[in-house]
Amino acid sequence: LTGAASQEEHLCARTTLYPSLREEFYRLPEVGGVYTPDVLVFRHWDDSASELPKSERFYVDVVSAGMLRFPDLEEDGDGEERKYAEEKDREMVVRKMRGVMRMVRGKGVDKVVLGAWGCGAYGNPVGEVAGAWRRVLLGKKGTGAGSESWAGLEVVFAIRDGRMAKRFAAAFGEGMEVEGVVSDVEESEDLPDEEEYDDEEVPAPEA
Repeated sequence: LTGAASQEEHLCARTTLYPSLREEFYRLPEVGGVYTPDVLVFRHWDDSASELPKSERFYVDVVSAGMLRFPDLEEDGDGEERKYAEEKDREMVVRKMRGVMRMVRGKGVDKVVLGAWGCGAYGNPVGEVAGAWRRVLLGKKGTGAGSESWAGLEVVFAIRDGRMAKRFAAAFGEGMEVEGVVSDVEESEDLPDEEEYDDEEVPAPEA
C-alpha cells in the first residue's frame, strides 16, 4: 500500500480490511457506509508493522464511511480556531456520525473505537468534529421524537496525533480525558505529523 500515513492507511496495512472492500461497494451513499465483520489484525500497531505471532492476532468489525472533504472554513471570533462556514456542512457531519452509530447499534456492538474523523488530510476542524461527536453521543435523551440512546455502548476515541488528541478532548468537554504517552519529539506550534506520536486513547463518557 502507498499513499498517506493516516490512521486509515495504518489500519489497512495491518489488517485484512483493504481486500474486503470490493469495488462494487462504491460509491458510498452520502450517509451510510460498509460494515465489515471479522477483520483480522495481523500486524503490530507500532511503526515497524511487524507481524503479530498467531497467538496474538485477533478479529474486529470495521465500519468504513466517508467524511466531508475540504469543507469551506472560516475563523471564529478570536481567530484561534476554524469552523465550518456553512451550517449545512455542520449538520451533514452530524448525520454521517449518526449513520455510523446506527450501523454499530444495529449490529449489537457494545464497544466501539472512533477517531477525530476527517481532521487530518480532509481538513475538518478538530473543534467542530469533537462537538459533533458530543452532540451525537450525549445529545437528546429519552424516547421522544428525535431522541436516540447509546446506553451500554463503550466508546473510545483513538487519535495518533498527541496534540490533536488533547485539542479534541478539550473541545469535547467534560467527562473526557487523554490517556497515553506522547513521544519525546518536541511539540511545535503547528500540528505534528502522525508518526511523531504514540497512539493516544481518549475515553469518552458512557453514552
